[in-house]
Amino acid sequence: MRAGVCLLTLLAVLVDGCGGGGGGGGNASPPAAPAISYQSSPVTLTTQVAATLTPTNTGGAAASWSISPTLPAGLTFSTTSGSITGTPTAAAVPASYVVTAENAGGSGSANLTLGIQSVLLDLGHTAAISTLGFAGPAFLSMDVGAHWVLWNYATAAAIAQGTVPCTPATCNASVGPSPVAHAEIAGQSVVIQMPTTLAVLSTTDGSSFGTVSTIPKWWHLASDGSYICGGTSSGLTAWAPNGTVIASRMGDYSKAVPSCAPGVIRVAVGPAGPNVIESVALPSGSSSVGPTFQGVFNTWFVDGSAFLTSVSNTVWVYSNASAQLDFASVSTATGLAGQGSWFWTYEYTSSGIGTLTIYKVGASASPSATYTYSLRQPPAIASGPTIGVLDSSIGVTHVIDLSGATPVDTDYTMPVSSEGAYAAVSASQWVVGNGYGVLLDGTSVNATARYFGYGAAWSIAGGAARAAVATASGKTLFFDATSWQLEGTLDSSNSQIALSSDGTVLAARASGDKGAAGAQLDASVRTFSLPSGAVINTWPYTFNMSPNPWPMDITLAESGALLGQVIFPGNTSSLTYTRQVSASSGGPILWSDTVTAGSDPFLPGDWRLPIRLSADDTLIAVSSAQDATAGTNIYLHDTLATAVPGWAVGWLPNENILQNLYSGNMGSAIYSSSGIKQSSPPLPQLGAIQAAGADAVYDPGTNKIYSLTSGAATWTGPPSTATQTYYGIGAVAGSRVVFEIGSQVVALPF
Repeated sequence: MRAGVCLLTLLAVLVDGCGGGGGGGGNASPPAAPAISYQSSPVTLTTQVAATLTPTNTGGAAASWSISPTLPAGLTFSTTSGSITGTPTAAAVPASYVVTAENAGGSGSANLTLGIQSVLLDLGHTAAISTLGFAGPAFLSMDVGAHWVLWNYATAAAIAQGTVPCTPATCNASVGPSPVAHAEIAGQSVVIQMPTTLAVLSTTDGSSFGTVSTIPKWWHLASDGSYICGGTSSGLTAWAPNGTVIASRMGDYSKAVPSCAPGVIRVAVGPAGPNVIESVALPSGSSSVGPTFQGVFNTWFVDGSAFLTSVSNTVWVYSNASAQLDFASVSTATGLAGQGSWFWTYEYTSSGIGTLTIYKVGASASPSATYTYSLRQPPAIASGPTIGVLDSSIGVTHVIDLSGATPVDTDYTMPVSSEGAYAAVSASQWVVGNGYGVLLDGTSVNATARYFGYGAAWSIAGGAARAAVATASGKTLFFDATSWQLEGTLDSSNSQIALSSDGTVLAARASGDKGAAGAQLDASVRTFSLPSGAVINTWPYTFNMSPNPWPMDITLAESGALLGQVIFPGNTSSLTYTRQVSASSGGPILWSDTVTAGSDPFLPGDWRLPIRLSADDTLIAVSSAQDATAGTNIYLHDTLATAVPGWAVGWLPNENILQNLYSGNMGSAIYSSSGIKQSSPPLPQLGAIQAAGADAVYDPGTNKIYSLTSGAATWTGPPSTATQTYYGIGAVAGSRVVFEIGSQVVALPF
């Protein structure tokens, strides 16, 4: 018996061994449990800024992931990878989340504290305004980047905003959305053309009324906002704001010119013929054709009450029922348009004179008013019972009121330049938009100018205690770099600013070079004491190509004690610049030299040969060029101490200097103040830097922080969308990086 038991035991062992080996896992060791962590905690995200958080797992591979509690709105948790992605939509106080990863061997968890901060500054628009529309208490703006904002006119608050998504058909990846986006406002409705649909919103609160699920060849919002009309080669359609079809007719309406009025669509140049108006009643869809008119259809009146036809310089005016109201011989039919009781022509000649001629309907034997405008070609825009002529070359907007017995022109001197968009409800309620995203309440300019948003960020500066943002609306705002609360605003239009490291001194170069009009002629350099905002000193300059010199670049020492200026001579025939350093409080010039730029001063990179000031106020570095011939002189106070190859990017905390090299293998090099090469970090070509630690620098052009040892990016923010300067706009302030993205300025921790 004993031998049999042993034999059975041996067989059992053999069978178990075979089964374990051949069966693949009977007694195999389970995998190691996951051991997970996130790159940092706590994490601060920002509303409207895309984010990605990826976990690190040093244990066994995870089979599943989970998180508790649920993430804030806009963020998504991946149950297969543990990553957190998305764009937060609302601010949230820091909260604790537990992420768990599991496999057959067990589980691992990580505690993550996540908070969401609001945007530091909502700019409104940062690109040229392409569309303006007014509907009583609300108005709509859209820029060439397809960003739109619905505004409350009375409070200047943004009711709703968004950006039309980029599609392959409408977007160039290198420049963003193209300006083909279309938007209209009327009555209680706003319509935004999306890539494949029309979104209809309420002017009251921006909520969705509905969606039109197709985009016709052309479309317009009815003048009272009650429906959307659209035409294609196969038919004419009217949609209710909720997207349902009200009426439709078959035919080729792809080239029709409509007037979409309450209860009726009037169609010129449609399938009924070129010399008749077809009227389509709503909601029945029944059609009627009016009598034949003379001439070639030209345009509808702005209010749809009449239309204009012409042959050469002969003009007919018809009511919308095709009854002839007037017949006139005019000097030119260029720019023919009409509104209410008036029609007009607008012609700009090669001699530089623009002429607006206004005629009374039914009494057009002679003009009722004639206005001439000189210099640049100003656009004449009909809106409401007005015509706005935007003569930005002299900084004046002319508003012609057509609501009375005679046209009345009122001229307004603008505090901003480059106006290109205009919309009005009346001559006492109108808005202009300019090429830098600025929206201005026009009638406020005779008192205190009122803005909607701030326009583009022209410059951002930062220090240990503060961040400052200079905007195109002429406001420079500064924030506490600990609480991130707004500390104050300077009514100072600046295209470049710089802060001392402690944030107590702000240097600013006025924005005369952003467009010579009105107040923008000021190109002075000023220093301010913060937080009081008191002016410390002013160096007066006027932007005028000849003969006045004006500054193109400024540099403030980290201490705030020294100020450098690069001054354009004011004559394009001589590209010899003066560079000088003085105390930021004024006084004599402490150092100066001259340098000749290689080409046109308005080509970025050729003329920008800045002054670099060391942190201890003793060293000055200036470069001769920004190409293969580049060399840099280093001065100890006002005495030349040494020279090094390349272009000076900036001083480092240890009084070494970082140089871009443009010959050989390109790259970068770090030199001591005595001219001894210290290292050659594998950095990209940087344009301007700010210290972000003992071994790190921030580059606003790439929106990255780089290690000076490894050359690797140790922090990477979203690509900055600022286009106002060659080297990008951004700064390190406190423990965050402040930069412009889209229509916002954000402050992200690094």
